[in-house]
Amino acid sequence: MSLSLTLALMTLAGGALALSIRQERQPPEPMKPKLVPWVYVSMTLVVVLLVLAAHAVSELTGVPLRGRFAG
Repeated sequence: MSLSLTLALMTLAGGALALSIRQERQPPEPMKPKLVPWVYVSMTLVVVLLVLAAHAVSELTGVPLRGRFAG
């Protein structure tokens, strides 16, 4: 995946995260339940952003990131 695609996906995920945080902070309406669990959507998007940021760092430096248990 190229750096430009990674940055575009990070921008998209950041916008979706901002939208999900906005939706989650709205006051509840007693007669209209929330159908989407916005907290879980936000947590998933944070993980996606962290993975994309790690990928962007490896693309910029040219050194792939290795896990703790990589040989």
